[in-house]
Amino acid sequence: MIEIGVLIGIFLALFLLFVFGLRFLSSYKMSKLKGNTLDKFKSDKKLILYFYSEKCGACKIMGPIVDSIKEAKVRKIDVFTQEGAKLVQELGIIGTPTTIILEKGTVLQAFVGVKKKEDLLSAFKQ
Repeated sequence: MIEIGVLIGIFLALFLLFVFGLRFLSSYKMSKLKGNTLDKFKSDKKLILYFYSEKCGACKIMGPIVDSIKEAKVRKIDVFTQEGAKLVQELGIIGTPTTIILEKGTVLQAFVGVKKKEDLLSAFKQ
């Protein structure tokens, strides 16, 4: 008979594998977005799209960082709105917070997770 400690260890290992796999998948999908064009945002010279969810813990950390950005035009998109859900499906976003930097509708950079303000502005200025 397997001890409870061994079962807990197996469960934790599988859970961590799942979490890291999801993180890898979302980062991979964001790297594939680079260079894609979003016609809806072609009129904006440069723009930061910030996808978030009200119940996301990481989004609660990232929200004030995004709100403090005055050097760039930022568009916040709740993934649970009709518009947000449509864009999430179109872009293949599977995790929040997701931040996408666009120039004339073309994706320059895409990030998943919490990022420093300086990192976002550095990517925006490139």
